Amino acid sequence: MANSTWEKKISSMINESKDCVADNTCQIEDMTIYLHPNVYSPKYFPESKWFGKNLRSVVEGTKTFLEVGLGSGIISLYMARLGLEVTGVDINPDAVETTKKNFEINHQKGHFEDQKSLILYSGIIRGNEKTFDPGYKLVERYIAEGGNHLTENGSLLLGSCCYANIDMLKEIGAKHHYDAQIKVTGKETIGDNVEETYYIIEYVKK
Repeated sequence: MANSTWEKKISSMINESKDCVADNTCQIEDMTIYLHPNVYSPKYFPESKWFGKNLRSVVEGTKTFLEVGLGSGIISLYMARLGLEVTGVDINPDAVETTKKNFEINHQKGHFEDQKSLILYSGIIRGNEKTFDPGYKLVERYIAEGGNHLTENGSLLLGSCCYANIDMLKEIGAKHHYDAQIKVTGKETIGDNVEETYYIIEYVKK
């Protein structure tokens, strides 16, 4: 159960992000990132940057990467900068267009479409779980259906944060014949002395 201090901080960050103006930009390390009021923003929420940086050790030796739920595309940008062939989908057309802009302005290549266009793809699929999926219904759908878009050696990755029910996430994996393992964990301060813990979980078919 999330504590009230964390909930208040997240609510404040969500409200602040809604004041964002389309095509505003921010700097994330040496990358210029376009923002959009309808797109999850790495300017206000630091986990996307954390996931992008910490996926490096997980994807080592991988050639392709498919991101489900692009947001601004910053995670896919980190993967493209590692030399991976990147594809991404999002149900939000504003996220798809924002990601395309961010790849163009940062001189990277990738292929991005509306989620309805998702096709068979090899490599790693990455999804995200934070605060808007009570009962993990969306996570379970991601795990249940994600394997249909992987080749034999592909795996599913899930980014999660503090107050996640890790046991339940592992149980969902087992239900769909996956072994789930936490590959990376770490912490990030989100302001006002509030700290979040992040996890990268890998699901490998049994």
